[in-house]
Order: sequence, then C-alpha cells, then structure tokens
Amino acid sequence: VDGSITQTTLSIPEGNTVKYVLFYPGNQILKRETFPQSIATLTTKATEAPLMIDRYDALKKLRDKPNNEKRNALKTIYEEADYHLVKAEALKQLTDYPASQVITFLRKGLMADHHEVRRAVLKHLDSLPTALTPLYERSLQDSSFKNVELALETLVENRPENLNAYLTT
Repeated sequence: VDGSITQTTLSIPEGNTVKYVLFYPGNQILKRETFPQSIATLTTKATEAPLMIDRYDALKKLRDKPNNEKRNALKTIYEEADYHLVKAEALKQLTDYPASQVITFLRKGLMADHHEVRRAVLKHLDSLPTALTPLYERSLQDSSFKNVELALETLVENRPENLNAYLTT
C-alpha cells in the first residue's frame, strides 16, 4: 500500500522437481511475476492449475514464447480446456501458424459450441483456406451477429464472386 516493493528469493533444493509455481492463486493479490518459465511449465500450469484464472494466465504468458516451440503446447491446452475463453485464447495463438499446420484445430474451433471459441478463429485467421470455406459459410447462420459479420467480411474478401449468394443467406 505504501508503494514499497518487497523482493523474496525462493530456492528449491537440488533434486526436487517442480511442475509449476503459483504465488497468488486466483490472482487475489496484485502482482508482477518476473521469472522465466518454460513452455513445459506454462503448459502444465495451463492444464493443471486448480483455478481457471491461473490456467488462463499461464496460457497468456505463452504469447511471448517463440511460435516454433509452442504449437504442440497450444494444441494440448485446447484439447484439455473446459472453459471457453481458454479454448479461444489457445485458438487465437494457433492462428499465428500456417493454417495447414493447425487445420484440425481451426475446424474444431469453428464447430465449437460456444460463440467466443468460434469467434477466435473468425476474428484472428488472416486468410481463408479453401478447406474452411464451408465452415465460414455455415457461420453466416451463427447465433452471434458479430460472428456472422466476421464470416461475411472474410468470405467477401476471399470469395467475392459469391457475394450475392452470401448476402441472400
């Protein structure tokens, strides 16, 4: 409260294995973590931490990791996640890869039950692979008007010859 910063050093005895560390479960205390965490540690935290906010926080920290190292971690997190925003964040990060490398997950995202998960693909995928065109066209009937808008924009940009058909859907 007085603005002072407290620093604590934590030493882990040699030979012990640490899966992950949660200093403030559930972010109940405002904090800033400044220690490096491996992709493996963040993946474990994102799939095993007891509170959703801690799982989501670990997933967000993967944003700063190199793409060439985290794709499989994001796939694992997507598959194991129960909460729609965790799935959406994993998909958002997966859209940074060439679609051919993550097409299965893009399909799963576009067919997900929750509109926020579908929106993660519709909003963040840069180009429309031909294989996903039918799912984008199906998105023109989405329960979320925002998803309909995103799908229509992408379809018109990538398949302008079908504009009239899309507008009558």
